[in-house]
Amino acid sequence: KNGETFVSEVTVEGIKDSDGVVRRWVSIGKDVTEQRHLEQVLQTFGNYDALTGLSSRRLFTKELNASLQQAAQTPSVLALCLLDIDHFKDLNEQWGQPMADRFLRVLAQRLRKEAGTENLIGRVGGDEFAVVLKNCPHKDDALQQLESLRLALAQTATLDDTPLRLTCSAGVTFHPDDMADADGLLRHADLALYAAKEQGRDRIVVFDVQQGQRVQ
Repeated sequence: KNGETFVSEVTVEGIKDSDGVVRRWVSIGKDVTEQRHLEQVLQTFGNYDALTGLSSRRLFTKELNASLQQAAQTPSVLALCLLDIDHFKDLNEQWGQPMADRFLRVLAQRLRKEAGTENLIGRVGGDEFAVVLKNCPHKDDALQQLESLRLALAQTATLDDTPLRLTCSAGVTFHPDDMADADGLLRHADLALYAAKEQGRDRIVVFDVQQGQRVQ
């Protein structure tokens, strides 16, 4: 074209003579650069949360499955934690969605800082985040790190000279104690999260695999 790189979709067809034998070949090229660019944009949009830039639920689940396969080769513990912002709806109603969105972006930045690049972070719901801590020596170590992370989220954020502070509830499940797949682990962590809210919010609840119920 004019020196720019482009993507071409080429179709090659054979042309037969009167005896039915292919004697010539014809190739037809079609510029599909814009189509491929649109596909990449849509894929990125589906994999990442537009507001925070964190992994979407779809990508997070895929990454979790990959982490479970890696964890099967090690004796370490993998912790999956779902975090939900307590009374976030009240903040949204009082200050409006733009302020609420900015608040979520602040929380996402804190998650990145506290969780570290070696672990997984995602936004899996409106005010719900997911964290995977990989290669933990023990469950107690993971719980201590998750509690520090949870308290970091509860620190006051000042937006437009307005101090905002909300606590968060958390539900946790551990692999290999919990041998479910990614979807199953997310369900179990969600059950524990629900229990945390039932018990008064602002706390961590661990899913009890052996008992089949939630305990603190």
